[in-house]
Amino acid sequence: MSQGESNMQKARETEYNALRAEILKRIELRNQIVLGSLTLAGLALSLGANVPTIALVYPLISVFLAAAWVQNDLAIKRIGKYIREQLEPKVDGLNWQTYLHTAAESTTSVMGLRFNILAAGGVFLVTQLVSLLVGPLKVTAFSIVDWALGVIAILCSVVTVLLIHRAAKHGQSFNK
Repeated sequence: MSQGESNMQKARETEYNALRAEILKRIELRNQIVLGSLTLAGLALSLGANVPTIALVYPLISVFLAAAWVQNDLAIKRIGKYIREQLEPKVDGLNWQTYLHTAAESTTSVMGLRFNILAAGGVFLVTQLVSLLVGPLKVTAFSIVDWALGVIAILCSVVTVLLIHRAAKHGQSFNK
């Protein structure tokens, strides 16, 4: 192996290591987003028991957390595909991403949804739906603000469903 080939091999290994580190960081960030969403939901629902309007604000915040989660999920998939297709074939001994991809195809989904999408999507949607129930159930007289927040909360829940669907759909395109 010439000096140039050796340098290229080291550069690819360095890129591989940096990209794997980015994947791990993004996985960690995704988990923090879900935990933050659960914490925020607990706070909004507990305060919403006394001030129902507060519970209706949660879906508005949660939709942005869901969008951040989806963005990280898609970035992880994109980086993984790049590693599998561009780096691993060119560097002997690198095949962890290909192994993960192959193993994940048959063991990490139910009804066509990857477990991570099912889990995170479930957290976002269930907490939003609970806040949609808690808010109106506690309101004795609906004001225009309550109606507006209710409509916005419902729209945010619909957008969350669309985001989760996008993550599932685009995640499948990276698996090809």
